[in-house]
Amino acid sequence: MSLTAPFVPDVIPSMVGGIVQAQTAPVYKAANPTAKTPTKAFSVHYNGHTLSFQQGVPFVPDAGLLALLTALGSPVA
Repeated sequence: MSLTAPFVPDVIPSMVGGIVQAQTAPVYKAANPTAKTPTKAFSVHYNGHTLSFQQGVPFVPDAGLLALLTALGSPVA
């Protein structure tokens, strides 16, 4: 974790060809064009689970999650 931004990890674990690799947020976004990045931290209930998102940490949503986030007006870009 970064000392200047303690809630934003320096790297994101990502599965590439069956191997877990540590990628920075910009590299992760470039490799996953459908990735979304929260503009602020928030949580949402989805399929019986509470999902927590951290500002600046990209993720790749499935179609159902993307629809829910859009309907709720969630802070993602």
